[in-house]
Amino acid sequence: MMGREISFAIVVWVVMLTTAVSAAQLGGELQAGLIYELDDGFSGVPLKVMLSAEDDLQGQGRLYISVKGLFDPVTDTQDLTLDKAYASLYLGAVDMTVGRQVISWGTVDGFGPTNYFTRLGDDAITQGSLVGEPVTGLQASYFSPSWSFTGVVIPVFTPQKISRYMQDAFMSDPARAPLLQAVESAALPERSLKNMEVGVRAETSLRGWDVQLSAYSGFEPLPGISLVLDFDPTTMAPQLIPQGTYRRQHYLGAALAGFLGDLGIKAELAYGGPQPFPEDEIPLSQNKPLWKGVLGAEYVVPIKNGVLVQGQYLYEGRGSLFSPYNEPMVDPKAGHYLMGRVSYNFTLENSVELLALYSMEDSSALVLPGFTYKLGQGAEIKGQLIKSLGTGELNLLPDSVQMSLTYRF
Repeated sequence: MMGREISFAIVVWVVMLTTAVSAAQLGGELQAGLIYELDDGFSGVPLKVMLSAEDDLQGQGRLYISVKGLFDPVTDTQDLTLDKAYASLYLGAVDMTVGRQVISWGTVDGFGPTNYFTRLGDDAITQGSLVGEPVTGLQASYFSPSWSFTGVVIPVFTPQKISRYMQDAFMSDPARAPLLQAVESAALPERSLKNMEVGVRAETSLRGWDVQLSAYSGFEPLPGISLVLDFDPTTMAPQLIPQGTYRRQHYLGAALAGFLGDLGIKAELAYGGPQPFPEDEIPLSQNKPLWKGVLGAEYVVPIKNGVLVQGQYLYEGRGSLFSPYNEPMVDPKAGHYLMGRVSYNFTLENSVELLALYSMEDSSALVLPGFTYKLGQGAEIKGQLIKSLGTGELNLLPDSVQMSLTYRF
Protein backbone atom coordinates (compact mmCIF):
# COMPACT_ATOMS: atom_id res chain seq x y z
CA MET A 1 0.00 0.00 0.00
CA MET A 2 2.98 2.31 0.51
CA GLY A 3 3.41 2.92 -3.23
CA ARG A 4 -0.28 3.77 -3.71
CA GLU A 5 -0.21 6.15 -0.75
CA ILE A 6 2.84 7.97 -2.12
CA SER A 7 1.33 8.24 -5.60
CA PHE A 8 -2.01 9.40 -4.21
CA ALA A 9 -0.37 12.02 -2.00
CA ILE A 10 1.61 13.40 -4.94
CA VAL A 11 -1.52 13.53 -7.12
CA VAL A 12 -3.57 15.32 -4.47
CA TRP A 13 -0.75 17.79 -3.85
CA VAL A 14 -0.31 18.62 -7.53
CA VAL A 15 -4.09 18.91 -8.08
CA MET A 16 -4.45 21.29 -5.15
CA LEU A 17 -1.59 23.48 -6.34
CA THR A 18 -2.85 23.47 -9.91
CA THR A 19 -6.40 24.42 -9.04
CA ALA A 20 -5.13 27.15 -6.71
CA VAL A 21 -3.45 28.98 -9.57
CA SER A 22 -5.93 31.00 -11.57
CA ALA A 23 -3.66 31.11 -14.62
CA ALA A 24 -3.65 27.33 -15.05
CA GLN A 25 -4.12 26.27 -18.67
CA LEU A 26 -6.45 23.43 -19.54
CA GLY A 27 -5.90 21.26 -22.57
CA GLY A 28 -6.14 17.78 -23.96
CA GLU A 29 -6.84 15.67 -26.98
CA LEU A 30 -9.44 13.31 -28.36
CA GLN A 31 -8.46 10.47 -30.66
CA ALA A 32 -10.43 7.92 -32.63
CA GLY A 33 -8.41 5.05 -34.05
CA LEU A 34 -8.85 2.07 -36.32
CA ILE A 35 -6.67 -1.07 -36.47
CA TYR A 36 -7.16 -3.49 -39.36
CA GLU A 37 -5.06 -6.66 -39.40
CA LEU A 38 -4.49 -7.85 -42.96
CA ASP A 39 -5.08 -11.50 -42.03
CA ASP A 40 -7.79 -11.26 -39.36
CA GLY A 41 -9.71 -8.07 -40.14
CA PHE A 42 -10.61 -5.35 -37.62
CA SER A 43 -8.79 -5.93 -34.33
CA GLY A 44 -9.36 -2.63 -32.57
CA VAL A 45 -11.23 0.66 -32.60
CA PRO A 46 -9.43 2.53 -29.80
CA LEU A 47 -11.06 5.72 -28.58
CA LYS A 48 -8.68 7.77 -26.45
CA VAL A 49 -8.99 10.92 -24.38
CA MET A 50 -6.33 12.93 -22.55
CA LEU A 51 -7.04 15.92 -20.29
CA SER A 52 -4.34 18.12 -18.77
CA ALA A 53 -3.86 21.20 -16.61
CA GLU A 54 -0.61 23.13 -16.25
CA ASP A 55 0.85 26.37 -14.96
CA ASP A 56 4.33 27.86 -15.39
CA LEU A 57 4.39 29.55 -11.94
CA GLN A 58 5.42 32.84 -13.57
CA GLY A 59 8.60 31.29 -14.92
CA GLN A 60 9.68 29.82 -11.58
CA GLY A 61 8.65 26.26 -12.35
CA ARG A 62 5.84 24.16 -13.71
CA LEU A 63 2.82 22.31 -12.40
CA TYR A 64 1.36 19.64 -14.64
CA ILE A 65 -1.24 16.91 -14.33
CA SER A 66 -2.92 14.77 -16.96
CA VAL A 67 -5.23 11.79 -17.06
CA LYS A 68 -5.92 9.50 -19.99
CA GLY A 69 -8.69 7.12 -20.86
CA LEU A 70 -9.09 4.29 -23.38
CA PHE A 71 -12.23 2.60 -24.65
CA ASP A 72 -12.19 -0.08 -27.33
CA PRO A 73 -15.44 -1.96 -28.03
CA VAL A 74 -13.64 -4.52 -30.20
CA THR A 75 -11.17 -5.66 -27.55
CA ASP A 76 -13.60 -4.83 -24.70
CA THR A 77 -11.06 -2.47 -23.13
CA GLN A 78 -12.02 0.25 -20.67
CA ASP A 79 -9.27 2.08 -18.83
CA LEU A 80 -8.87 5.40 -17.03
CA THR A 81 -5.44 6.11 -15.55
CA LEU A 82 -3.26 8.89 -14.25
CA ASP A 83 -0.78 9.89 -16.96
CA LYS A 84 1.59 12.49 -15.48
CA ALA A 85 1.44 14.52 -12.27
CA TYR A 86 4.49 16.50 -11.28
CA ALA A 87 5.82 19.80 -9.98
CA SER A 88 9.01 21.39 -11.29
CA LEU A 89 10.91 24.14 -9.49
CA TYR A 90 13.71 26.27 -10.96
CA LEU A 91 15.98 27.29 -8.07
CA GLY A 92 18.84 29.21 -9.63
CA ALA A 93 21.38 26.63 -10.76
CA VAL A 94 19.17 23.74 -9.59
CA ASP A 95 16.13 22.28 -11.39
CA MET A 96 13.97 19.83 -9.47
CA THR A 97 10.98 17.75 -10.59
CA VAL A 98 8.96 15.54 -8.27
CA GLY A 99 6.01 13.35 -9.16
CA ARG A 100 4.94 11.10 -12.02
CA GLN A 101 7.10 12.09 -14.98
CA VAL A 102 8.89 10.78 -18.06
CA ILE A 103 12.63 10.51 -17.37
CA SER A 104 14.62 10.34 -20.60
CA TRP A 105 18.41 9.99 -20.52
CA GLY A 106 20.97 9.44 -23.23
CA THR A 107 21.41 10.84 -26.71
CA VAL A 108 19.91 8.34 -29.18
CA ASP A 109 16.27 8.00 -30.17
CA GLY A 110 14.53 4.81 -29.13
CA PHE A 111 16.44 1.92 -27.61
CA GLY A 112 19.17 3.83 -25.79
CA PRO A 113 21.11 1.63 -23.34
CA THR A 114 21.62 4.54 -20.88
CA ASN A 115 17.92 5.42 -20.86
CA TYR A 116 17.57 3.31 -17.71
CA PHE A 117 14.19 4.51 -16.45
CA THR A 118 12.23 4.17 -19.69
CA ARG A 119 9.96 1.18 -20.29
CA LEU A 120 9.88 0.27 -23.98
CA GLY A 121 8.33 -2.77 -25.61
CA ASP A 122 7.14 -3.93 -29.02
CA ASP A 123 4.10 -1.64 -28.88
CA ALA A 124 6.36 1.40 -28.56
CA ILE A 125 7.15 1.09 -32.26
CA THR A 126 3.60 0.22 -33.34
CA GLN A 127 2.21 3.28 -31.58
CA GLY A 128 4.77 5.51 -33.28
CA SER A 129 6.27 6.77 -30.02
CA LEU A 130 9.52 5.78 -28.34
CA VAL A 131 9.10 8.10 -25.37
CA GLY A 132 8.13 5.44 -22.83
CA GLU A 133 5.88 5.40 -19.80
CA PRO A 134 6.17 7.86 -16.87
CA VAL A 135 7.51 6.79 -13.48
CA THR A 136 7.02 8.31 -10.02
CA GLY A 137 10.12 9.81 -8.47
CA LEU A 138 12.41 12.79 -7.95
CA GLN A 139 14.85 14.18 -10.54
CA ALA A 140 17.20 17.03 -9.62
CA SER A 141 19.89 18.69 -11.74
CA TYR A 142 22.67 21.13 -10.89
CA PHE A 143 24.02 23.28 -13.73
CA SER A 144 27.41 24.98 -13.80
CA PRO A 145 28.75 26.99 -16.77
CA SER A 146 30.63 23.97 -18.16
CA TRP A 147 28.96 20.85 -16.76
CA SER A 148 25.84 19.50 -15.09
CA PHE A 149 25.03 16.75 -12.61
CA THR A 150 21.68 14.94 -12.37
CA GLY A 151 20.37 12.53 -9.78
CA VAL A 152 17.19 10.43 -9.85
CA VAL A 153 15.48 8.57 -7.02
CA ILE A 154 12.54 6.23 -7.72
CA PRO A 155 11.02 5.21 -4.36
CA VAL A 156 8.47 2.77 -5.79
CA PHE A 157 9.41 0.33 -8.55
CA THR A 158 7.14 0.22 -11.61
CA PRO A 159 7.41 -2.90 -13.83
CA GLN A 160 7.11 -2.87 -17.59
CA LYS A 161 3.64 -3.55 -18.93
CA ILE A 162 3.21 -6.84 -20.77
CA SER A 163 1.92 -5.87 -24.20
CA ARG A 164 -0.74 -7.77 -26.11
CA TYR A 165 1.87 -8.85 -28.67
CA MET A 166 4.12 -10.27 -25.96
CA GLN A 167 1.19 -12.19 -24.51
CA ASP A 168 0.33 -13.57 -27.95
CA ALA A 169 3.96 -14.66 -28.43
CA PHE A 170 3.89 -16.61 -25.16
CA MET A 171 0.47 -18.18 -25.74
CA SER A 172 1.20 -19.19 -29.35
CA ASP A 173 3.57 -21.88 -28.06
CA PRO A 174 2.04 -24.12 -25.34
CA ALA A 175 5.52 -24.91 -24.05
CA ARG A 176 6.10 -21.19 -23.32
CA ALA A 177 2.74 -20.52 -21.67
CA PRO A 178 4.12 -21.32 -18.15
CA LEU A 179 6.69 -18.57 -18.68
CA LEU A 180 3.91 -16.00 -18.99
CA GLN A 181 2.38 -17.27 -15.76
CA ALA A 182 5.77 -16.96 -14.04
CA VAL A 183 6.12 -13.37 -15.28
CA GLU A 184 2.63 -12.36 -14.17
CA SER A 185 2.93 -14.03 -10.74
CA ALA A 186 6.38 -12.67 -9.87
CA ALA A 187 6.33 -10.72 -6.61
CA LEU A 188 7.33 -7.07 -6.88
CA PRO A 189 10.32 -5.91 -4.81
CA GLU A 190 9.45 -5.03 -1.23
CA ARG A 191 8.75 -1.33 -0.81
CA SER A 192 11.59 -0.11 1.37
CA LEU A 193 14.43 2.40 1.35
CA LYS A 194 16.97 -0.25 0.35
CA ASN A 195 14.91 -1.14 -2.74
CA MET A 196 14.75 2.35 -4.20
CA GLU A 197 16.03 2.80 -7.76
CA VAL A 198 18.73 5.44 -8.16
CA GLY A 199 20.71 6.92 -11.02
CA VAL A 200 23.34 9.64 -11.45
CA ARG A 201 24.58 11.38 -14.59
CA ALA A 202 27.37 13.87 -15.28
CA GLU A 203 27.27 15.83 -18.54
CA THR A 204 29.68 18.23 -20.18
CA SER A 205 30.76 19.53 -23.58
CA LEU A 206 34.14 18.65 -25.07
CA ARG A 207 35.09 20.44 -28.29
CA GLY A 208 31.45 20.71 -29.30
CA TRP A 209 30.52 17.13 -28.34
CA ASP A 210 27.94 16.45 -25.65
CA VAL A 211 29.40 13.77 -23.33
CA GLN A 212 27.49 11.93 -20.60
CA LEU A 213 28.68 9.44 -17.97
CA SER A 214 26.08 7.65 -15.88
CA ALA A 215 25.48 4.93 -13.30
CA TYR A 216 22.26 3.15 -12.36
CA SER A 217 21.05 0.71 -9.73
CA GLY A 218 17.49 -0.58 -9.99
CA PHE A 219 15.43 -3.61 -10.94
CA GLU A 220 14.72 -5.54 -14.12
CA PRO A 221 11.70 -4.05 -15.98
CA LEU A 222 10.41 -7.62 -16.46
CA PRO A 223 11.27 -10.36 -13.95
CA GLY A 224 14.12 -12.72 -14.62
CA ILE A 225 13.00 -16.32 -15.13
CA SER A 226 14.77 -19.43 -13.85
CA LEU A 227 13.87 -23.12 -13.67
CA VAL A 228 13.56 -24.37 -10.12
CA LEU A 229 13.48 -28.03 -9.08
CA ASP A 230 10.16 -29.00 -7.49
CA PHE A 231 8.10 -32.15 -6.97
CA ASP A 232 4.70 -32.99 -8.40
CA PRO A 233 2.37 -33.04 -5.36
CA THR A 234 0.43 -36.04 -6.73
CA THR A 235 3.27 -38.30 -7.92
CA MET A 236 6.23 -36.68 -6.08
CA ALA A 237 8.13 -36.90 -9.36
CA PRO A 238 10.82 -34.20 -9.79
CA GLN A 239 10.02 -31.41 -12.24
CA LEU A 240 11.45 -28.04 -13.28
CA ILE A 241 9.11 -25.12 -12.65
CA PRO A 242 9.67 -21.62 -14.14
CA GLN A 243 9.88 -18.96 -11.45
CA GLY A 244 9.96 -15.19 -11.87
CA THR A 245 12.14 -12.90 -9.75
CA TYR A 246 12.72 -9.17 -10.02
CA ARG A 247 16.48 -8.94 -9.51
CA ARG A 248 18.44 -5.80 -8.72
CA GLN A 249 20.66 -4.74 -11.62
CA HIS A 250 23.57 -2.32 -11.96
CA TYR A 251 24.85 -0.48 -15.04
CA LEU A 252 27.58 1.97 -15.97
CA GLY A 253 27.09 3.92 -19.17
CA ALA A 254 28.41 6.59 -21.50
CA ALA A 255 26.75 8.61 -24.25
CA LEU A 256 27.83 11.29 -26.70
CA ALA A 257 26.39 13.41 -29.48
CA GLY A 258 27.94 15.83 -31.94
CA PHE A 259 28.65 16.60 -35.58
CA LEU A 260 31.26 15.57 -38.11
CA GLY A 261 30.68 18.28 -40.65
CA ASP A 262 26.99 18.02 -41.59
CA LEU A 263 26.71 14.46 -40.28
CA GLY A 264 25.18 14.11 -36.83
CA ILE A 265 26.62 11.34 -34.67
CA LYS A 266 25.02 9.79 -31.59
CA ALA A 267 26.33 6.86 -29.57
CA GLU A 268 25.65 5.08 -26.28
CA LEU A 269 27.33 2.21 -24.46
CA ALA A 270 26.44 0.46 -21.21
CA TYR A 271 27.82 -2.48 -19.25
CA GLY A 272 26.17 -4.39 -16.46
CA GLY A 273 23.33 -6.71 -15.60
CA PRO A 274 21.22 -8.23 -12.84
CA GLN A 275 22.38 -10.20 -9.84
CA PRO A 276 22.87 -13.86 -10.87
CA PHE A 277 20.44 -16.59 -9.91
CA PRO A 278 21.44 -19.12 -7.22
CA GLU A 279 23.64 -21.91 -8.60
CA ASP A 280 20.91 -24.54 -8.14
CA GLU A 281 18.58 -22.70 -10.57
CA ILE A 282 18.73 -22.84 -14.38
CA PRO A 283 18.61 -19.29 -15.82
CA LEU A 284 16.34 -18.37 -18.72
CA SER A 285 17.38 -14.69 -18.48
CA GLN A 286 20.62 -12.73 -18.55
CA ASN A 287 22.77 -14.04 -15.72
CA LYS A 288 26.04 -12.13 -16.05
CA PRO A 289 27.19 -8.58 -16.90
CA LEU A 290 27.00 -7.84 -20.62
CA TRP A 291 27.53 -4.97 -23.06
CA LYS A 292 24.87 -3.16 -25.06
CA GLY A 293 25.28 -0.19 -27.31
CA VAL A 294 23.98 1.97 -30.15
CA LEU A 295 25.80 3.93 -32.84
CA GLY A 296 23.70 6.28 -34.94
CA ALA A 297 24.08 8.89 -37.63
CA GLU A 298 21.71 11.38 -39.24
CA TYR A 299 21.91 13.67 -42.22
CA VAL A 300 19.57 16.16 -43.82
CA VAL A 301 19.58 15.76 -47.60
CA PRO A 302 19.19 19.29 -49.08
CA ILE A 303 16.13 18.56 -51.24
CA LYS A 304 13.48 21.31 -50.94
CA ASN A 305 12.53 21.35 -47.24
CA GLY A 306 15.16 18.72 -46.45
CA VAL A 307 14.90 14.94 -46.19
CA LEU A 308 15.98 13.64 -42.79
CA VAL A 309 17.84 10.32 -43.00
CA GLN A 310 18.69 8.49 -39.77
CA GLY A 311 20.40 5.15 -39.20
CA GLN A 312 21.37 3.13 -36.13
CA TYR A 313 23.32 -0.01 -35.38
CA LEU A 314 22.13 -1.66 -32.16
CA TYR A 315 24.07 -4.27 -30.17
CA GLU A 316 22.21 -6.20 -27.46
CA GLY A 317 24.42 -8.52 -25.41
CA ARG A 318 21.54 -10.50 -23.92
CA GLY A 319 20.31 -11.48 -27.40
CA SER A 320 16.97 -9.79 -28.04
CA LEU A 321 15.74 -6.21 -27.86
CA PHE A 322 12.18 -7.27 -27.09
CA SER A 323 12.35 -10.43 -25.00
CA PRO A 324 14.71 -10.95 -22.04
CA TYR A 325 14.12 -14.73 -22.08
CA ASN A 326 16.07 -17.49 -23.79
CA GLU A 327 16.25 -21.28 -23.96
CA PRO A 328 17.59 -23.19 -20.93
CA MET A 329 21.22 -24.34 -20.90
CA VAL A 330 21.94 -22.17 -23.95
CA ASP A 331 24.20 -19.13 -23.83
CA PRO A 332 22.37 -16.71 -26.16
CA LYS A 333 24.23 -14.99 -28.97
CA ALA A 334 24.34 -11.23 -28.91
CA GLY A 335 21.68 -9.48 -30.99
CA HIS A 336 22.62 -7.19 -33.87
CA TYR A 337 20.05 -4.83 -35.39
CA LEU A 338 19.85 -2.05 -37.93
CA MET A 339 17.21 0.65 -37.61
CA GLY A 340 16.57 3.35 -40.20
CA ARG A 341 14.20 6.26 -40.60
CA VAL A 342 13.55 8.59 -43.53
CA SER A 343 11.14 11.51 -43.12
CA TYR A 344 10.09 14.54 -45.11
CA ASN A 345 8.01 17.51 -43.99
CA PHE A 346 5.96 19.14 -46.73
CA THR A 347 4.97 21.78 -44.15
CA LEU A 348 5.41 22.04 -40.38
CA GLU A 349 2.30 19.85 -39.92
CA ASN A 350 2.27 17.54 -42.96
CA SER A 351 4.87 14.81 -43.30
CA VAL A 352 5.64 11.30 -44.49
CA GLU A 353 8.13 8.87 -43.03
CA LEU A 354 9.45 5.34 -43.30
CA LEU A 355 10.76 3.45 -40.25
CA ALA A 356 12.45 0.06 -40.59
CA LEU A 357 14.03 -2.36 -38.11
CA TYR A 358 16.15 -5.31 -39.28
CA SER A 359 17.51 -8.23 -37.27
CA MET A 360 20.92 -9.31 -38.53
CA GLU A 361 20.61 -12.63 -36.68
CA ASP A 362 17.56 -14.10 -38.44
CA SER A 363 17.06 -11.60 -41.33
CA SER A 364 13.56 -10.69 -40.17
CA ALA A 365 12.43 -7.10 -40.56
CA LEU A 366 9.70 -4.70 -39.59
CA VAL A 367 8.73 -1.91 -42.02
CA LEU A 368 6.46 0.97 -40.99
CA PRO A 369 5.60 3.63 -43.59
CA GLY A 370 3.29 6.39 -42.39
CA PHE A 371 1.98 9.91 -42.87
CA THR A 372 0.62 12.85 -40.87
CA TYR A 373 -1.79 15.38 -42.38
CA LYS A 374 -3.29 18.44 -40.70
CA LEU A 375 -7.02 18.79 -41.36
CA GLY A 376 -7.61 22.10 -39.64
CA GLN A 377 -7.09 23.97 -36.40
CA GLY A 378 -6.10 21.35 -33.82
CA ALA A 379 -7.07 18.35 -35.96
CA GLU A 380 -4.83 15.87 -37.78
CA ILE A 381 -5.04 12.43 -39.31
CA LYS A 382 -2.30 9.79 -39.16
CA GLY A 383 -1.90 6.55 -41.02
CA GLN A 384 0.60 3.74 -40.70
CA LEU A 385 1.25 0.36 -42.27
CA ILE A 386 2.96 -2.32 -40.17
CA LYS A 387 4.54 -5.00 -42.33
CA SER A 388 6.73 -7.89 -41.15
CA LEU A 389 9.23 -9.51 -43.52
CA GLY A 390 10.91 -12.88 -43.18
CA THR A 391 10.46 -15.38 -40.37
CA GLY A 392 12.04 -14.62 -37.04
CA GLU A 393 11.88 -12.36 -34.02
CA LEU A 394 10.42 -9.35 -35.84
CA ASN A 395 7.71 -11.44 -37.48
CA LEU A 396 5.69 -11.59 -34.26
CA LEU A 397 3.71 -8.41 -34.97
CA PRO A 398 0.67 -8.88 -37.20
CA ASP A 399 0.59 -7.04 -40.52
CA SER A 400 -1.89 -4.22 -40.09
CA VAL A 401 -3.07 -0.79 -41.13
CA GLN A 402 -3.61 1.77 -38.38
CA MET A 403 -5.43 5.08 -38.75
CA SER A 404 -6.18 7.76 -36.18
CA LEU A 405 -7.99 11.08 -36.12
CA THR A 406 -6.81 13.43 -33.37
CA TYR A 407 -8.20 16.73 -32.14
CA ARG A 408 -6.13 18.81 -29.70
CA PHE A 409 -7.52 21.67 -27.69
